[in-house]
Amino acid sequence: MYLSESEQFGIEFDLDNNYGGQWMFGRVCYRLGDIRIGDYDLGTSLRDILYFWERIACYANKRTNEKLMLLNKEDLINLLSSGLFGNRLASAELTERATNEEWARHDVIPTIDVFDNWHVFLVENDEMGRCIYQNLITMACYECRLAHGEFDRVLNKAIQSLSSILESQID
Repeated sequence: MYLSESEQFGIEFDLDNNYGGQWMFGRVCYRLGDIRIGDYDLGTSLRDILYFWERIACYANKRTNEKLMLLNKEDLINLLSSGLFGNRLASAELTERATNEEWARHDVIPTIDVFDNWHVFLVENDEMGRCIYQNLITMACYECRLAHGEFDRVLNKAIQSLSSILESQID
């Protein structure tokens, strides 16, 4: 199944033929521009993906940050990833700032194996969203611009679809 509002962002997922009932084994990825984000062929538990997506969805309409919107994509991804995940660039002050400004709300990728090689962040203002993403193997950094709220609308459709499947397995 592929869910999207534009060519800039979409979510793709499919259940395996033998999906294990409530485990909902399958494949998942994001599509940002013309890049597939995630190891679609690896497969994972879509039930676990659903759990992470519900956490990410809690921050819908709460990703506005005008200061972050002004940064170029490299500076933005370096700042957010250093502040949230730590690295040699992270200081105690940066980590504290990340906590105080709630930067975790900008992290829009599930922390699950199929997405291990990527960072994806979303920063918005009243007019648009900037989705900044980085391949952690090549360290290449990319950006696509989305309509305001587009990411969350597509994410909610994916959550509804997976929730329906899960409910049918529980009954």
